[in-house]
Amino acid sequence: MESLPPEITRQILNDLPPSSLKAIRLCWRFLEPFILPDLFHTVKVNFAEKYIKRLQGIALSPHLAPLVQQLIWITSGSRDTHDDPHGHINTWAGHEDYIKEFRYHFFLCLDAMSNLHTFASELGPIGIGSERDEIDGLVYALWPAMCRPQSRITSFRCQDPLNYMRWLNYECLQAIAGQHTELPASFPANALRKTVNTWFRETRDVPMETYHGVVLAGLISAQLLTDVDLDPFSARVWEGPLKKLLELDLRIDSAGRHWKGEGIPEGFLRFFLMKASGIRELSLRFRPTRTHSRPFAHSEWVSTAVLACRWKFLQTIKISFVMLPAFDSFIIFMEAHAETLKHILLSDCTSGRGIFLITRFAANSKKIKLHRFLVSPPDKKYPSTQKPRIIPERLILDYINNRDSALDPFEKYIPSRNGNWGTVAQKAGSVSEEWPADNGMHFTCRQCLDLGQVA
Repeated sequence: MESLPPEITRQILNDLPPSSLKAIRLCWRFLEPFILPDLFHTVKVNFAEKYIKRLQGIALSPHLAPLVQQLIWITSGSRDTHDDPHGHINTWAGHEDYIKEFRYHFFLCLDAMSNLHTFASELGPIGIGSERDEIDGLVYALWPAMCRPQSRITSFRCQDPLNYMRWLNYECLQAIAGQHTELPASFPANALRKTVNTWFRETRDVPMETYHGVVLAGLISAQLLTDVDLDPFSARVWEGPLKKLLELDLRIDSAGRHWKGEGIPEGFLRFFLMKASGIRELSLRFRPTRTHSRPFAHSEWVSTAVLACRWKFLQTIKISFVMLPAFDSFIIFMEAHAETLKHILLSDCTSGRGIFLITRFAANSKKIKLHRFLVSPPDKKYPSTQKPRIIPERLILDYINNRDSALDPFEKYIPSRNGNWGTVAQKAGSVSEEWPADNGMHFTCRQCLDLGQVA
């Protein structure tokens, strides 16, 4: 094997089970340059002591530390966070000193990993260990790390963001009512209360009972009844980490009740999304929960709110397992981002004639010009789902980019303009009660690569 060209060696190793690479590395040290980047590209961690010791070992190695590009925080948190009106967050009660000590060493490790640019929060196995394993990593480790000026994180995958928004809202209201609260220093509650209060006055497009909205707006604008200072930093503490983000991946439960009728969590979410003003790629993915084995109406409500946001540099949007909103929401979104938007990926979504109408609008727009338009049809396991018709992506792109009705591929493939169709036959990512591995929707763009851009 030592005499083989490197590209052949890489192909051989890529075809082997990942679990075998550690043993192969011990047997043939000359393969380390090929194996180590794969073994240490992604590191998983939580508040358990064994994880910080492993992380320290990697950080102390001048050969291994530069190989780490992604850090995943795993937790055994609840799978059904949509049923908790106050947000399901495992707090640090009783572990304050341990977390502070852990975080000190954690930050030192991060600073030693010069190529670490991606944070992710993901579900781990149920009952993975002690109480320390269950302390929420996003609130007490990842976000404080991102708030530091020296943070290099440009890509963030967040599991169940609405769960965190409900929790943050509850903590703010508790503080307003004079209740004891334990918000971390990196969460400027007063600044957020002012932001949401402004949002209430200016935004009327969120479904909520008018009376309930008035009551909550009054609570948020009220003065603190205690002298507790929950805002040691200015509102700008949010701007640094969010403005650095180039990629944002949101994973949300498909089911839900409590957040459906209340606008506060969605207001917080929109605040965060709009502050991430520099993102180039946005992924919005839902997962089936309990009996919901296909996209549910709540995903439509959330996606409508997300599509109401605007970003100056957005190039790619990926949407998976969603009941797409009314096509005009998507159309307005496309038109607003026409100067930069180049890639649209829709996986396992349902919308009736919505995707067809989106395609037709794009073909009639003088501003929109796409590089990729990938549609992965709804999974065939759904009841009464027809076998999808596959339309070559090139035909869709020619139709959109040339604005010529004679190039309409639906005339040939789907004359009725209704039915199950896609541009790819295979699923773009696993859809199950567990999150897809990694980002789940990989794609490449030859045009962007030719221009020297990453895609």
